[in-house]
Amino acid sequence: MHPKRENSINKIVLALAEKAGLDLSNHMTAYERLDVFAKNNKLPLPNKDTCGRLFKSAFESKESN
Repeated sequence: MHPKRENSINKIVLALAEKAGLDLSNHMTAYERLDVFAKNNKLPLPNKDTCGRLFKSAFESKESN
């Protein structure tokens, strides 16, 4: 993925996680909370590995800034 695109995605994930109260320092717990919300609202969600990687990448980008 192009670095500018990855940076943009990380910023979006961080902003949405903050709004939702998700702690991305534990990316799998964040996924579990999001998964419950998505199921309760009949929303599609990528698998846990995909979400976990996105959450981890966003968290690491925040830590590096």
